[in-house]
Amino acid sequence: MEKIKLILCDMDGTLLNSKKEEPKDFRKIVRELVRRKILVGIASGRQYVTLKNQFLDIYDDLIFISDNGTIVFHHDKCIYNNPMQLEDIKEIKKIIEKSKTSFMVCCGLKGAYAFNRDEEFTKNANQYCKNLTIVNSVEEIRDIICKIAIYDLYDAKQNILPLLKNLKPELSAVHSSFNWVDISNADISKGSAVKMIQQMYQITKEETMAFGDYLNDLEMLREAKYSYAMANAIPEIKEAANFIAPSNDEEGVIKIIKEVLEVNCYD
Repeated sequence: MEKIKLILCDMDGTLLNSKKEEPKDFRKIVRELVRRKILVGIASGRQYVTLKNQFLDIYDDLIFISDNGTIVFHHDKCIYNNPMQLEDIKEIKKIIEKSKTSFMVCCGLKGAYAFNRDEEFTKNANQYCKNLTIVNSVEEIRDIICKIAIYDLYDAKQNILPLLKNLKPELSAVHSSFNWVDISNADISKGSAVKMIQQMYQITKEETMAFGDYLNDLEMLREAKYSYAMANAIPEIKEAANFIAPSNDEEGVIKIIKEVLEVNCYD
């Protein structure tokens, strides 16, 4: 196989198991890959602050594609962001206010901002947004907003997507998990962020490995020759990927890296 120079993995349903736990050898693996001069990236719908906090002891060894590709950080510096227009954010807020079961989060460079204190919503939002601030209006937000995350209490596909059917073509809505839909500018995705990283670090598609499980991983997998759908992935992702990895509950990401790249970890 070609020399791998870039490895990317999604978080929920991919790197993390069903209990939201990371594989026990993950940090050792990262350090060994970095020693081999392989760039390791986390590609997630979560905000950067949340991701950095989770990997605080190794964050400088990782590149972070956060908020589904709308923001990219490396060495604690933002190397890319794709801001949304204020008018678009206001229009989406009006649409979501028509729903009694859906709530929105504005995701920016410095934090995340919500307009509702619903207990179940804020509990779920806080899992993905460490710096979640409740505001009364869009005008109160003093940040660059790059993504809108919308949470539905019951079923995002059934309750949110129909409301968004008339979104302007410059915007894109992606069903990112059972309860969440993410909206960003239509020209951005995890895949477009991967392309930017590849160009910046002179890495080819043939030198890239990626792991994912859900629709927001689709474009990212298309930018990697060594694309792996997790065994627990939805059918569309399995069809798009070139390979299948063991499930997230079997530490599939780590198993494939150890096997394909012959990486061993010793205490």
